[in-house]
Amino acid sequence: MFQISNISKYFYDKKGDSKLDILSSPLFFGVLIIKIISSFFFASNYLVDYVAKFVNYYFISGFQNPYEFFYKLGELQIFPYSRVMLWILSIPRIIFAPLLSTNYNLVSNLEIFIYRIPILLADIIIFIILSRWLKTKKDKVLIYYWCSPILFYINYIDGQLDVIPIMLLFVSLYL
Repeated sequence: MFQISNISKYFYDKKGDSKLDILSSPLFFGVLIIKIISSFFFASNYLVDYVAKFVNYYFISGFQNPYEFFYKLGELQIFPYSRVMLWILSIPRIIFAPLLSTNYNLVSNLEIFIYRIPILLADIIIFIILSRWLKTKKDKVLIYYWCSPILFYINYIDGQLDVIPIMLLFVSLYL
């Protein structure tokens, strides 16, 4: 049975040291702030036209099948992911719905950020898992993964969603 007292084993080792001490690094916070700010202002046509409009329609239509809707419109390449990805991206859209437009074609800077929340969370989870796997090389994980300009561009400029299934793979391997 799951107990509150068992939660500490996920955050502290047997000696009482934090397993997540890398998250208190000033470099981690600095890059996190840059990623959050960039999430508001940068978006490729891919994120705006293929992801945001698709998820917006899904939510605004009352969770009707967006694949069928866009297929009938002749937009066959609009969202090349499974329903699981659609559900994951819908969670922040549902939470922030009162702040967003009811027109699925309108995509604001706030919406761009909202669709980056799952990307940011997946990025952080991968970072934590890598730092747990490479306990003696946490500083290198911080530099080579968290501060990677390639991953920064893919996730926070272009808006690709590939980090989410990769995170699911990492979590399954970790568990």
